[in-house]
Amino acid sequence: MPPPAKATERSIAVLPLANAGNDAQQLYFSDGLSENLIDALSRFGGLKVIGRTSAFRFRDSKDDSATIGRKLGVSYLLTGSVQRADDVVRINAALTRAADGSTLWAEHYDRPYKDLFALQDEIASAVASALHAKLLATDAATKPGDRPPSGNIEAYNAYLQGLKHGHDQDFRQAAEYMTRAVQLDPGYAAAWAYLSGSWSTVATFSNEDPAAAREHMREARLAADKALQLAPGLGQAHAARAHLQFYNFNHRDALAECRRAVQLAPDDGSVLNGCGFTLAGIGKLGEAIRLRERLLSIEPLYNVNYHHYATLLMATGQLDKAAKYLRIAVGLSSPTAPPPYLPMYIAIARGDLATAQDVARNQPPPWREMDLAIAAQLSPDRAAADAALAKALADEAWTRTSPYAVAQAYALRGDADKTVEWLERAPVPDILFLLTDPIILHLRDDPRLIAFCEKTGLPPPSASEALSIDQIRAIDSARSR
Repeated sequence: MPPPAKATERSIAVLPLANAGNDAQQLYFSDGLSENLIDALSRFGGLKVIGRTSAFRFRDSKDDSATIGRKLGVSYLLTGSVQRADDVVRINAALTRAADGSTLWAEHYDRPYKDLFALQDEIASAVASALHAKLLATDAATKPGDRPPSGNIEAYNAYLQGLKHGHDQDFRQAAEYMTRAVQLDPGYAAAWAYLSGSWSTVATFSNEDPAAAREHMREARLAADKALQLAPGLGQAHAARAHLQFYNFNHRDALAECRRAVQLAPDDGSVLNGCGFTLAGIGKLGEAIRLRERLLSIEPLYNVNYHHYATLLMATGQLDKAAKYLRIAVGLSSPTAPPPYLPMYIAIARGDLATAQDVARNQPPPWREMDLAIAAQLSPDRAAADAALAKALADEAWTRTSPYAVAQAYALRGDADKTVEWLERAPVPDILFLLTDPIILHLRDDPRLIAFCEKTGLPPPSASEALSIDQIRAIDSARSR
């Protein structure tokens, strides 16, 4: 677990509202209302609001309020329950002081479903008033939110279902619900933005056939354009376009769109996370690290962010710090999660063959043999290194599913021809993040890798702020003297 953050006086976490009806089909609704309250409270000045991922870790938690407040680094907790029964919404909400569980404010609401938006605003205003927070007088108070501007409640309902599927990593189903949302309200900019991100993710990472991927990418472009046409100040829309440009290797426009997205939505966790990936892939690791650090303050218990933060620290030569944050990521992960791969790369960066091999041996099949082959390339025993790689390549699955890992092994050997040969076979999702990989960047000055990047659409390897494995090793060696 990360060390508890010191709670500021005006800091709050919205814990997931309990689904009082116990209807699993309505969980998206109670979760969606919780997210909306997080968004609404974020619009009040001087109020630190914890993001969804960290707050939702305490669904059905047995921890007392003091423990939750300490883990999240907040002074106050908003809790409650929601039930939708036909055309009526019933909400119980309470604001408590985390340190002692005392209640500052509590209320029960029975309202028509059609008045949901007004009810959400009423609750957020009541909570902010109890904390003496004022609605921001700047543009932040009037920026487009996640509600349909027409007030179409069914479009909002479809949007909430899309969000739920997106959080569950089912982006195809998320796109279907977001499509329904924009059909019900064509002016729904937030839904258009999420639709764009969903389809571009499906097209890039779902191993679709080329025709389907092109169609979904076309739909993603149209959706992003529509979102920005409707709401030029919507940070999520600029982030959606940034991801599109990045997936299509248009790095200059992706960089500009990410910077604009962060400027417009500096405290939006999804924007910070998505642009953290994009900026790293472009090679702007300094900016990506700063976004990850900002996300740490909003999402103190988000294991994925800690893992990617550690990866960036490793790629910039900060090995001890990378190991520290990796341990936090592991502590926050499910006990059933597979062992992380990063410790092997940290060991490789240190030139520590024994540790790299130990980590590789603990990986589940089929990764174990390939990781052992990669680690073996550190060995001065070239016959053993050759044998380990030959053993891994004897499994034809590697030629079909993980050519990028084979390219890493050859890069450690210094064999540029074989490295590029295997990179040519690698899928787009792997190539997207080549500029963050110290192992491949071992060949950053080789004309064959430079030519591959140019042909692919990547910036030249020399443009990346990531260090090569030999540069990292030299820095680490100097520090240990």
